[in-house]
Amino acid sequence: MATSIRVDTSELDDFGDDLGTVVRNLDESSRVALEVANAVAAVARGRAPKLSGALAGSIRAGSAGSGAYVEAGAGLEYAEVHEYGWPGHGIAMSEYIWGSVGQEKPEEKFWEGVSKALRKAFPGLY
Repeated sequence: MATSIRVDTSELDDFGDDLGTVVRNLDESSRVALEVANAVAAVARGRAPKLSGALAGSIRAGSAGSGAYVEAGAGLEYAEVHEYGWPGHGIAMSEYIWGSVGQEKPEEKFWEGVSKALRKAFPGLY
């Protein structure tokens, strides 16, 4: 007597469609992360110490993988000094980037954007 096993794969087609939606929403989360980084960068440009304006002009947002970042000071030796301070030289910490992170609350904005994308992808489920 032979033994047989039957596997019903009809649900996998739906799962594949759902998985594709999830992958598209991961792309959406990258877009949301970059939007948030751009908002933080804009605030940081306003908070940066200004003598010539070069430091504020160097602040950029970018994306990497599924995340985003804010950077400042490409080619400017003093960018870190103004962000973190240099007490031995009487330069106080200004936190023009980290202070902007606190002001903009990027984690909240990011998760709001991801939640919106998920609600759009899975109406009625989420």
